[in-house]
Amino acid sequence: MMTSFEEHTMITTLAPLLLFLMMISSITADDLFLLSGQSNMDGYTTTGQSLTGNADYWIAMKSILTNGDSNMTDQLYDVIYEANSSRKNGTEGVASTLTNELMHLYNQGLLNDLDTPLKFGKCSFVTPNKNINNGLKQVSGGSVPTSWDSNCGYSFGHEFMLSRTLELQMGMNESSTTFEMVKHSRGGTSLYKHWYPGIGEHWQGLQQTIRERTGHGNNWKGLIWHQGSQETNSLKRFGEDRSLTYLGNMTGLIRQLRQEMYAASESGTWQCKEEIPVVVVQLGYWPNQRRQETAQRVRDAQAEYCSNDPKSQLVQSNDLSRNFHYDAASFLVTGNRIAHAYQAALKGEVVCPEDETSQPQQVISSYQPSTSKSTSSQPSSRPSTLTSIVTPTTTIIHPPGDNDKTTDDEPKLLLPASASETKRIATIFDGTYRNFGFMLDIRTKKEITIHGIELNLHGNSDYAVEVYTKMGSFKGSESDEEAWELWYNGTVTGAGLDSESCIGKCGAKERTDDDDDDDDDGDMRLLLLDLPANETRALYVSFQEAVLVYSSSGDDDENNNSSLDFENDDVDLYADGGVKQKGWDGKVVHPRLFNGALTYETKRSGEII
Repeated sequence: MMTSFEEHTMITTLAPLLLFLMMISSITADDLFLLSGQSNMDGYTTTGQSLTGNADYWIAMKSILTNGDSNMTDQLYDVIYEANSSRKNGTEGVASTLTNELMHLYNQGLLNDLDTPLKFGKCSFVTPNKNINNGLKQVSGGSVPTSWDSNCGYSFGHEFMLSRTLELQMGMNESSTTFEMVKHSRGGTSLYKHWYPGIGEHWQGLQQTIRERTGHGNNWKGLIWHQGSQETNSLKRFGEDRSLTYLGNMTGLIRQLRQEMYAASESGTWQCKEEIPVVVVQLGYWPNQRRQETAQRVRDAQAEYCSNDPKSQLVQSNDLSRNFHYDAASFLVTGNRIAHAYQAALKGEVVCPEDETSQPQQVISSYQPSTSKSTSSQPSSRPSTLTSIVTPTTTIIHPPGDNDKTTDDEPKLLLPASASETKRIATIFDGTYRNFGFMLDIRTKKEITIHGIELNLHGNSDYAVEVYTKMGSFKGSESDEEAWELWYNGTVTGAGLDSESCIGKCGAKERTDDDDDDDDDGDMRLLLLDLPANETRALYVSFQEAVLVYSSSGDDDENNNSSLDFENDDVDLYADGGVKQKGWDGKVVHPRLFNGALTYETKRSGEII
């Protein structure tokens, strides 16, 4: 029987700083800055992977800054607070921090004429294609004047305000010198697997980006590195906890990048590679509570490196965005912080080794894909308590006593398989009712990772959607917001009635190591949800409009599936959930039949060595 609750849902249709003299004296013609790392280096400000899910948040913020009303501070706070209001942790603090820092930038003249490209600052953005044999994707289409919409991000990242601060505040407009933020990054990448010199799958392309700028008056003036989130889940993805070796691996990477930039710059630019400034953007706030230990280990490694290198500086960002991907306001703040960190790094004093002042070191030029064993010419990616570095051109990180020989008495290392099996479990797509939200339960039989949700939506527009999750059943927690954790906040594009509208990566197919977790392909990226075996987990999908289609249950189920339990060897999907009106106070009616599907991975057995 339909309730009256359902009837209406039936489908019908600062003052400016002193001139930065040190920077002026050290920067000459065509100065280049290398920006690399993963998704937050890419910059997702106006896409579904950002906190706000679209460009409206940025446009509203830009309009407020342009108008310059007397109550601008309050207007900015309201916009930022609203964007972060779905986050339970520190919304007021984040909104206050971002508002205060934006007003500081505004008072310094850094937020004027935001639509006008810079005169001297340029940027470029290339990203490795998913298949390493397919080369690089030219996102920006080459070197272009820096602006928020120059396609040096999606739409922009750190490079936008970093460039504006250098040009408008730190003296880069005092000469005819042009400078360029050369971005070479890709979302979902791991330091060791993808970027490590001579081993990482994307190392060769990164190396080529530096080398192809050799000559023509070009000089490399700094490195900005932002990466680390993949190491928080490396035990599950790769069979080993790479947060334990992050310090050593990052040290080796930065050493070699400095060497490449030193060799590709004109003679006399630097006395030695150690003089090249480095800025490391520390891993920010991490919403996944299960990975807090590994996330903090990565942060500690990044901080330790910078504290031990006189020409390196750390930029903290855990007081900003509450999402994995930063929002537009956060990127404006981090860009300015990076510029000031670069200024501090330039002032660092380093003693050059005597053997480096006259001739560059041998540069690693060979390329080889990752292998399953460490050798004396490759860094070990095994978990280790030893983080010191050896040899000038490669890094070897071993557990104490490890001599690269595996004996029967040593622990066996389970390496990750080269592929995971991707599967799909679906209910039906023939509902006749629609409402704002739906709650349902699943129970795992095996360890799985969910990376896609398909929904039956009434319409073909872009719809704001939130997806929540909690351990245990939804029953008894239908109106208890504190019991739930926000999993996804963005948009989904409707595919039309009785069709699959996808959040994340949907559809069963073979998933290989080249399928990164947060690249820019396809529809909106859903954060991965790792579930152990034998766990009951509740999901809650919530829209601002009554567009979510579902079916009645029991006798009204034309498939006559009285148990409403869809299952396979990996998971039970209990489709007899509850349809929910708008908001946490909305009424819930169950049982009702969920129309949708989940796409997930199961790991294959690894190789024992």
